[in-house]
Amino acid sequence: MGQYWQVICPDAQQTFGGRGKLGEYLFSRHPEEIIAPLVVPHTDPWVRDNLSPVPLSFPVSASPLLNIPTELLDEIIVYLPLPELFVLALCSQRLYYTCRSRIMSIVTSQCGPLAGTSLICTGDYIDAGDYPPGIDWIPKIEELEKQLASTPGDESGADSEDDDDFGYTDTWRIAKAAPNLFRLAEAFYARVPRDSDVSRTLTDTLAHSLCWGFIYDAHKYLPDSLCLEFRELTIIDSGALYPNSVEWILRNLTTKEYVRRSVLGPVVDGPFTYGGGGGLGHLLVSRICWSSDDSTAMRWDGIHRGIWAGHKFDVTAITAIEGDDSWKDVSVEAYNEIKAIWESEYGAEWEEYWTIGSRRVHAKRSVHDTHYGYHYHYAY
Repeated sequence: MGQYWQVICPDAQQTFGGRGKLGEYLFSRHPEEIIAPLVVPHTDPWVRDNLSPVPLSFPVSASPLLNIPTELLDEIIVYLPLPELFVLALCSQRLYYTCRSRIMSIVTSQCGPLAGTSLICTGDYIDAGDYPPGIDWIPKIEELEKQLASTPGDESGADSEDDDDFGYTDTWRIAKAAPNLFRLAEAFYARVPRDSDVSRTLTDTLAHSLCWGFIYDAHKYLPDSLCLEFRELTIIDSGALYPNSVEWILRNLTTKEYVRRSVLGPVVDGPFTYGGGGGLGHLLVSRICWSSDDSTAMRWDGIHRGIWAGHKFDVTAITAIEGDDSWKDVSVEAYNEIKAIWESEYGAEWEEYWTIGSRRVHAKRSVHDTHYGYHYHYAY
């Protein structure tokens, strides 16, 4: 059957799910799915273009609430959920700007839930106890091993389709029989949430709130100068948080190395690569694979012992490291490596496959394709 692989986050105990053989996964569009949870938004351009500057002072109000120190007011509104913040923002100029700041803080905090955490793409042929060097999450794995070892149940029934008498599923029984990193993740880890669109989440939250009537009628409470930007806040486009105007980088926080997104190809969607072509996700997966077995269903050798396996990552604007000489730019080195991997798989046509993805390449050609001497038929 061959070795199967999955990208996991030991720090958060989450998995992106099984993706089949590495040769199928790496050359598909799916590696780009791991980038969104890693991205730290860059809001400065959007704030500058859409929001008015905070006034230096506000009129004295008859309401004691509006005259308390800003620090205390911030402590109060931190307990309010989003819909109530939008309503409170309609009550006065000072509350508008105070709540606006808190709203932006909440929106950006929902982005990049895995930023700064460790990632590893592990194969199911990995030996128990085989971990990359220099990682700090082994105690978390050891706790899972202890928990698994202390559970009753018979691992000999691993092929059963039903739960055993103790309520454990096949993944538990398989993990007890072979407690390696891949199996432990299958047994214990939750799936990384797929829908991380902040814009959709915000819109749904407000639309289903009892406060929606007040928010919809904002023009009744705010001056025209603020009403338009208030509307922008309620429908903020998540894409606006990831502008093309900045240089996006994938950072290895463990080694203090980074790769510039612009080196991999044209920047059209900020740090992301939509449409099937190669991007930061493909580069990252190619460097974080880890298994005791070199079965990968691809031509490139040695990828199963990735030099970045288990390290901590995020994706952010390059401004985050400007002036810090401790960071090393490995963009060209990493690009040459990913180029060699694609070239080993696709030969002289590697660049087309990297640019638009194998699915689109096959779609624009004959429905029949020859790969490794075999003929495949693609339905689109």
